[in-house]
Amino acid sequence: MNKSSKDDIVVTGAGLITSLGSGVEKNLEAVKAKRTGIGFHPNPTMPSRLCWQGRVPDVEFPYWLDCGHRAQFKYLNRSAKLGLAAAGEAVANSQMEDSRISPERRGLFVATGDFTQEGCGFFMPAISQARKNRNDNSPGFAEELNVAALTEPSPFYILTSMHNNPFSFVSAAFDLRGDNAVFASHSPWGLRALIRAAESLEEDRTDMALVMACGSWVCDVAIYELEKLELLSGCRDGAASYRPFDRNRDGMLCGEGGAALILEKRKTATHRGIRPLAKFRGGGCAQILPGRPSSMSIEKSMEMAEDSAGRDRQPLCAAVLSGYGTAEGDRQELAAAASYLKDLAPETPVCGLRPYSGHMGAASDLADIVISVSSVRNGFIPATLNHSLAENEFDFLRISGEHRPVTEDTDLFLATSYGLTNHAGSAFFSMDGG
Repeated sequence: MNKSSKDDIVVTGAGLITSLGSGVEKNLEAVKAKRTGIGFHPNPTMPSRLCWQGRVPDVEFPYWLDCGHRAQFKYLNRSAKLGLAAAGEAVANSQMEDSRISPERRGLFVATGDFTQEGCGFFMPAISQARKNRNDNSPGFAEELNVAALTEPSPFYILTSMHNNPFSFVSAAFDLRGDNAVFASHSPWGLRALIRAAESLEEDRTDMALVMACGSWVCDVAIYELEKLELLSGCRDGAASYRPFDRNRDGMLCGEGGAALILEKRKTATHRGIRPLAKFRGGGCAQILPGRPSSMSIEKSMEMAEDSAGRDRQPLCAAVLSGYGTAEGDRQELAAAASYLKDLAPETPVCGLRPYSGHMGAASDLADIVISVSSVRNGFIPATLNHSLAENEFDFLRISGEHRPVTEDTDLFLATSYGLTNHAGSAFFSMDGG
């Protein structure tokens, strides 16, 4: 469907917090300097090869947490707090709270995939209390444990483990009462939340929407699960081991963070006097049945995004891919990109941004878009960190370990993400919104 200018969906705010720092500007500065936020974080419960992670430094939360919301802060898990920080930045940048848009016309779309509450860590205070007077095998230990279980664990454990809890907090904090949805999963559900928000705007269910994604893959349970799935790098070269699309790749490294975007109709932004950061051209999500090559899902999502954009295939300033760094995953993603781009493939810069922060689950989908928009606006296509040599099959693709300038020909880019169950999502953005 061709979209007229009155249907334009634009980005008017962005927020980001990763292991690179808090705020879009700090993250962009780190990317410019080709600096990674992944570091060595010793953990006595796991081997050293699993201790290379992208952990977020201390978080500075916005002023509004002191305006009646501080008491509820204890109900949020770690990644929800990171998403909240990103949402606060995006809302402030877009001047949403100063707008006269009715709360019933302001939507909220959240993707969350937090693992910090997995396991039995919440129960340790009860076990420790019961062990003060008895050992595990002594008579009466079970009774001691039952009593301690009622008083020692945090009463907020259930709330902090609920995937829709950040949605409840954010909707109240920013008075968002319009169309909404929560997606509780990993990549590519950050992109799915984004596309769902755009659909809400296009169908006139909302005038403005906050899209937020958060994730934390740095806790023990998540790390061990990903290792068993053979997705993690062996870290022979520390942080430099995360090398998407390189022939010597051997897996990804994990991170945590939050990312957010404000989408609204162009006419709304114009009426408010807000200059957009970018224009959302179109997006699509697809899933080919498990057991089939992932490339089919990825290419299908690209085609759906193109159909949504209502435009013929044309040159791109960049194709931003997931870059899990696994042998087969990257091969499928590159095959899909090459097939979709066809004759444009040798001329289109291809990059993967997740080695800068570590893979953050659903948050990485939106983080890729935030960094891509900021980079293109600043005239460069980011390098794929640690990349030096492509496989022979894909050496015609323009993958580089160095930044590339944005040419004057186009500022349109494609962002793609895929997940473990053959889900894939793609979206097009351009800078002609600002």
